[in-house]
Amino acid sequence: MIGIKFVIKNEYDIILSKILYDIDCSNFRWKIEDEEVLGEQGKSFFAKTDYSNNEFQKVVQKEHYPIHLNLQMYYKNSDVNDIKNYDQFLISSCQLILFIVDNIFVEIYAKNQTILEKISKNAVNCIFSNIELINESVATYKIFSKYCQLLSK
Repeated sequence: MIGIKFVIKNEYDIILSKILYDIDCSNFRWKIEDEEVLGEQGKSFFAKTDYSNNEFQKVVQKEHYPIHLNLQMYYKNSDVNDIKNYDQFLISSCQLILFIVDNIFVEIYAKNQTILEKISKNAVNCIFSNIELINESVATYKIFSKYCQLLSK
């Protein structure tokens, strides 16, 4: 398994906190590569594009409404990479990449199996729908796109 995809409810929630629940991210930082996520009263949810893990964990405890999101997790001191496809993700220092598209479609890739297993468990526990594991043969021909999850080349 190299990734997982599922469908979330189209509503305000602490969805990122639920998806990433019980994952040890203490040695990481978070990069918002592209987003339209609404917070209170329809205002922009994220105030910046680069968060320490502590900052990120505090922010995602507030209700938010993701329209689209490209969220990337890196080790604290690693370089941020421009990632346009799955192959670039593999050779990058990025450890996890999470996409939300059209408010409900979530697709996540991670280099660590334990993280993917916890996300899978969280998806089941949160009763997300259409949960599917992604294997390498499916993803190796994919490109990452700004407004849709993954498109074949």
